[in-house]
Amino acid sequence: MASGFDRVPTRIAFLSACASAVVVWMTAPAAWSAEVTVSNSASTSVTYTDNVDLDPDDEADEAIIWTNTGATSIRALGARSDVAVDAGLSLDTIFEDDTDVELRPDIRALGTFELLEERFFVDARGSASTELENPFSAISASPGSGRENETTVYTVGISPYLVQRFGNWATSELRYRHDRVYIEEDDLDNTITNAASLRTETGSRFNRLLLTNDLEYEDVNADDEEDDLTRETALLSGQYLLVREFSLLGTVGYEKIESDDLRDDIDGIVWNAGFLARPGPRTEFQFTYGRRYDQTDIAASALYLITPRLTFRANYAESLVIGATSVGTDDFGFIVDENGVIIDPRTGLPANLSEDLGLEDDTYLAERLQASLAGVYGRSDWVLLATHESRKFDFQSDETLITTSAQWNYALTESTRVGTYLAYRLAEVDSPASNDTDTALARIQLSHDLADNIATFAAYSRSQRWADNESSEYTENAVTLGLRVAF
Repeated sequence: MASGFDRVPTRIAFLSACASAVVVWMTAPAAWSAEVTVSNSASTSVTYTDNVDLDPDDEADEAIIWTNTGATSIRALGARSDVAVDAGLSLDTIFEDDTDVELRPDIRALGTFELLEERFFVDARGSASTELENPFSAISASPGSGRENETTVYTVGISPYLVQRFGNWATSELRYRHDRVYIEEDDLDNTITNAASLRTETGSRFNRLLLTNDLEYEDVNADDEEDDLTRETALLSGQYLLVREFSLLGTVGYEKIESDDLRDDIDGIVWNAGFLARPGPRTEFQFTYGRRYDQTDIAASALYLITPRLTFRANYAESLVIGATSVGTDDFGFIVDENGVIIDPRTGLPANLSEDLGLEDDTYLAERLQASLAGVYGRSDWVLLATHESRKFDFQSDETLITTSAQWNYALTESTRVGTYLAYRLAEVDSPASNDTDTALARIQLSHDLADNIATFAAYSRSQRWADNESSEYTENAVTLGLRVAF
């Protein structure tokens, strides 16, 4: 497949862009001054694994993985800028028959800058992460194993926008968005996305009625021209407050989508109707039913604060996903909460807890149901997360993915902590020749503070896969010892 981008300098280009952005921001005029907090850490660890490549048991190779990681977390909040950066870079040295060195980035950065007071703003996003090459890739509970099944994905995006307020009558936002997604795996497309949108919504003058008009044009260019896509959308949405606890919702509009990845271009009316209910201060339900993408369209969400320390969330949505562009699109949806944590609003959980369902090269319709339960009690905190996603394609077999996970951390003493992670993953293809897989992951880690900023840790993990095809089955056991320093 021909490539429209040079993949060789991808890492250098991405890291250089991030470094340049930090330098520009830090040397900006006083108007950009912000309260900056920085925390750094460095760690080193040694892992023994009995199946470093996650091969079938009779082909498994043992290995020692020496991992050195540097990480930084930056938060900068000022009168005209808001920046959050979580960046980690791990260097894995793998001692097997031969010595191999792998770089494993985990970077997420987002910022908003006000260039003209209350008028002109810029959103910027960037990330670098390792992702599963496809939903059926082998996966391990030990971070350094199975690298042959992963690929590094780099995203960068910028979105300037103008805001115009018409008193208390209405507000308009004119926005341009430019995203780039670079993937090291040659079989997956790099993409460039350009989008322009105009949103107008009524103001406080209409105390019971909120009307929103969205006009958008999106153009996605991929390495393979057959994966290109253009989208034109015009929507008018309304929310009418009947009583304080209940609102009616509705949307009507038009959408046209053209792509060689679709058997037939999508061209038609979009509509939905539903309600938003807040029966109490701790509960919220939203539901809409309509038609989009030439089929029935349903969206629903629920939020229930069971106690001040225990929260349940669930949502169901249908969306058209253009290959691997969802990685970049998700970055623009992330927010920073009042504690400075980067949050995925779909789950209400930290973005680093988002489940990796695997990349795709073709456009598909995703029907995703996700639910989470998160709590903090005394010396323990825990998260339960479940996802069911159906992927519907026009030119390949449909897929069903189910993941569940549980994380629990408990402070045994002021200086000693234990953490556990359990997960189950199912991947199915709607085809007689499918190779469906079930994967179970488990990890337990014990950490102990040697000093205020120094901790040692030990972990054991086990990964096991069952599959229709025995050649895809594997087991792995891994033991890790490490040291971490914060500064």
